[in-house]
Amino acid sequence: MLKWSVSAVAAAAALAFATPSHAQFYISGSGGYLDLQNLHGTRSAFSADADFDDSYLLNAAIGYRFRLPAVNLRLEVEGGYGRANVKSVSITSPGGGTSTAILRGGNSDLYTATVNGFVEFPITPLISPYVGAGVGAAYTDLPSFSTAGGDVTFRGGSDANLLILGEAGLSINLGDHLAIVPSYRYLRFNSEISGVSDVDAHVFKLGVRFTF
Repeated sequence: MLKWSVSAVAAAAALAFATPSHAQFYISGSGGYLDLQNLHGTRSAFSADADFDDSYLLNAAIGYRFRLPAVNLRLEVEGGYGRANVKSVSITSPGGGTSTAILRGGNSDLYTATVNGFVEFPITPLISPYVGAGVGAAYTDLPSFSTAGGDVTFRGGSDANLLILGEAGLSINLGDHLAIVPSYRYLRFNSEISGVSDVDAHVFKLGVRFTF
C-alpha cells in the first residue's frame, strides 16, 4: 500500500514537468464485483457483526495521461456508486450469548469521489501493466438494527468518511484510442460513526478507457 501511495504522489509531482504535447485527455468507465468485508460495531457491553452479500461497484473517471520516456503517468478524478445488501447480523451480549438482529432497511449505499494517480509500464504496444493509488471521500448509508427482543439498538446512519484505495491492473490497447482494462482494487473506509469499525473491501472490475 505504501508503494502505491508513493507512486501516486510521484505521478502528481511529475505532471508539472510533462510537456503539453505528451498529455492526452481520456474518459473511462468500469464495473465490477464488490466484496465488502464484515462490519463490526460496539455499543455499551454489546457487539455486533454484519455480513454483506456480494454486490457491485460502478465507476466513471476523467483524466490525463502523460507519456514519459520509460513510463506513462495518469492523474484522474473519479466518482463511483455501489450497493451492498446486509446478509445477516449477529449480536453478542455481555454474557457471550448471540442473538439474531432485526433489520430496518438492510441496504448499504456507497458513493465515492477520489483523486487517483497511476504509473503504467508499456512493455509492448498492446499491453501496459499499471499500479496506483487514490484518496478521497466515501459517503455511506448504513442500516440500523436491533436485537430480537428489541432491547438493544445499533443505529447506522449516513456519513462522509476518508477513503483510501490501491489498484493494480492491465491496459490492453485495442488501437490508439481504446483500451480494455481488467483490474483489482483494494478499498479502505475510515469510519467516523461511533462504535463502528473501519471497513475493507475488494473489487474485481473490468473497465473501458477512451483516449482522445
